[in-house]
Amino acid sequence: MNWYKENFELRIIDNSGSIISQQTITRNSVAETNNIPVNLEKLSSGVYYIQLQQKGKRWWQKIILQ
Repeated sequence: MNWYKENFELRIIDNSGSIISQQTITRNSVAETNNIPVNLEKLSSGVYYIQLQQKGKRWWQKIILQ
């Protein structure tokens, strides 16, 4: 029986601070939290930030699409 279950809020934010995409991700194991796929194909070239939030903590990653 697996009792592990975590919810994450994932946001993609553009350089002006507007939220482009937002979704809730549920993971059922620790291994699933190591890789979270993010589809960036529909985004234009530019600077974006990926924000991952869980239990009041936030992680940010800056990405540059060319």
